[in-house]
Amino acid sequence: METVIIDYGSGNLHSALKSFQKVANLNKKGHVTVTADPKLVRYADKVVLPGVGSFNDCLTGLKSNNDLYYNLTERVLKDGVPFLGICVGFQLLADYGHENVVNTPGLGWLGGEVKKICLKNKDIKIPHMGWNSLIFDREHPLTKKLTSEDRPNIIAAIAEARGHGDLSENAEYHSAREKQSFIEGRIKEIEAIISLADVIDPTTLAGAIKFGATVTLVDEDTDEEKTWLIVGEYEANIEAGLLNIKSPIARALIGKDEGDSVEVKTPGGEKAYEILKIQYK
Repeated sequence: METVIIDYGSGNLHSALKSFQKVANLNKKGHVTVTADPKLVRYADKVVLPGVGSFNDCLTGLKSNNDLYYNLTERVLKDGVPFLGICVGFQLLADYGHENVVNTPGLGWLGGEVKKICLKNKDIKIPHMGWNSLIFDREHPLTKKLTSEDRPNIIAAIAEARGHGDLSENAEYHSAREKQSFIEGRIKEIEAIISLADVIDPTTLAGAIKFGATVTLVDEDTDEEKTWLIVGEYEANIEAGLLNIKSPIARALIGKDEGDSVEVKTPGGEKAYEILKIQYK
């Protein structure tokens, strides 16, 4: 029993996949696949059409793959296999969708139109639908490249690859989707880390070396001086002088004072350092 979740570039695929996989595992039967391959859709036992975004964009994305759109219609309307539309994927079944002053013809599988809910009584609350607006007062250095460069670039790459035609054998499209999944996952991971982080003001600290200390050392063998700021593992950048608190040298420095010497095992052998200065700034 093959359940196919259609990937046409507009759907919360991960959530849908996990939900259907859980049901399949509980029943101990069936297989769930996310695909843009028209052949898999043509022979599917059950079909799921997710959808996220605007009515017009979702319909355009679905119809951009002619073979996929044709096989979906044949399998559901002609063969009568079980079908589920999720969110905008269900709205697309209507004759028309009215959104942002754009009247878009739908699939026409169900008679009716999708319209905005307009209530005269302002005391009645409408269930929240659509996107929230997130306002960032500043970009975080950890996500800046991902959100301002990598994300727009991969969206453009997906759009370009989709324009090449049949997605089932479109290597550029599948490669771009995999990279998009990695980027979005990385952004969520970093945002979760940031949400749990504690802000520490180093100027309020003093004494022996601890997190937030700026430490100046001298190599006892070469007399070369180095200055590092001890930071968390996600901020670390040794070339920029940001030392990971979990690194061997940072662990050796924690709790030490000016004038102390430390020995550190490195890939190049043991190194000895003298602590010249400790600052909190």
